[in-house]
Amino acid sequence: MKICYVVFDYECGFCNKVLMFFARNDINREFIFVSSGSKLGQDMLKSNNLDGIERQSILLFESKTKIFVESEAVRRILLKIPYYRILAYFFILFPISFKNKIYKYVSLNRKRLLKNNTCVLPNKEIINYFILK
Repeated sequence: MKICYVVFDYECGFCNKVLMFFARNDINREFIFVSSGSKLGQDMLKSNNLDGIERQSILLFESKTKIFVESEAVRRILLKIPYYRILAYFFILFPISFKNKIYKYVSLNRKRLLKNNTCVLPNKEIINYFILK
């Protein structure tokens, strides 16, 4: 099994909650969740000239050359999560430009979408799949 890296904005409560959902449902443990503020996260972003994009998008690194952002990153993550795969297949029905417009709208309004915008620390069952420092 190939491990994928998911780089996320460590200061965003909405992003944090979405990542916690992914981590709790990743029963095959195919992902390592990397905070963009960690040493590894910074190195991954800089080495791929992606510095700053993590504040606007989740990033999925399937390999050194296969990097996905925005709605395509979410779709590919969902493909690897049992019981939620059907959502990923549903997303195929829509053009990527439409999905990315929705993604950007949510991204720009993420602080208003949640009443409680605080970050939650991973529990002991999933903490080993997070790189926060």
